[in-house]
Amino acid sequence: MKTLDSILPEKQRLCNLYGQYIGFGSGGGAGGVAIASASLLAVIQDLSLDTSLEVCLDFRAHDTCWDGGQTISDLSGGSDWTLGNDSSSSTDDPSAVDAGEFNIGSYMLFDGGDFIECTAQDAWQNTIHKDAALWSCFVVMYNPSDSAEGRIFSSSDGTANPQVGANLSWTSVNGSEMQIRAASAAPFTFNSATKMTEGDWATYGLSLNENGGEVSFEQINGNNETAANAAYTSPSSSSADYNLVIGAVGKKTAQFLPNGTRIAMIAFWTRALSTSEMTSLFDVVNVQYTVPTAL
Repeated sequence: MKTLDSILPEKQRLCNLYGQYIGFGSGGGAGGVAIASASLLAVIQDLSLDTSLEVCLDFRAHDTCWDGGQTISDLSGGSDWTLGNDSSSSTDDPSAVDAGEFNIGSYMLFDGGDFIECTAQDAWQNTIHKDAALWSCFVVMYNPSDSAEGRIFSSSDGTANPQVGANLSWTSVNGSEMQIRAASAAPFTFNSATKMTEGDWATYGLSLNENGGEVSFEQINGNNETAANAAYTSPSSSSADYNLVIGAVGKKTAQFLPNGTRIAMIAFWTRALSTSEMTSLFDVVNVQYTVPTAL
């Protein structure tokens, strides 16, 4: 028989989740912002996670992030991004699916040859592949196929050595692979032990502290991977090969995300989020996406 002490925590959790659905209650932050009626930036701010936030793209937030044109606004105030190679419409543009502001049916749809590119190489992009790097990222995306592969984001050439930058790849073997590039070497590689579920939404989180120690981790659908020592071996001191690209290698010629991939939101920080911080963000976002957590 369940005791009162065992029932109350679960009751509180369900009340919190219900409160988020209808727009009030605990969202993990001071005001309990509901993800179904607010931007990712508002959620991050509510959770007090906006310190060192460098990029915040939310493709559900059409009124502030994307207004139907070729330009995507970084909600955190960083450089703009473009659909495809430039401000002109072309076949390498992902399709913006609009089901309404903050709707789960609003996202960027990739067809196997699309990408999004930052219009500038902001200073933070040239810190994440270097010595003493501190950074984190969080992505909400849809996996159409376990057999396909592609780059979630990349700043290195990706097609030939030498190459310099940071890459996050979606692989059919490991689920995801985070790799730092320096000339012809890979100073650091982090393979996830958990694969994203095929035909469903997923969240990917990374927290990386290059200063060493078993403190860096990946989080797939709220499940924390075993912590790793992320000390880079002989990292490059040069700038990345290209501006950061979402959906392909930095050169924008290969390893495109597979046809049917959807990206709803992505954020980057130049600090290493803790497991509790990453989980608090996942808990709020998952109210809307309800990703399969038993992987």
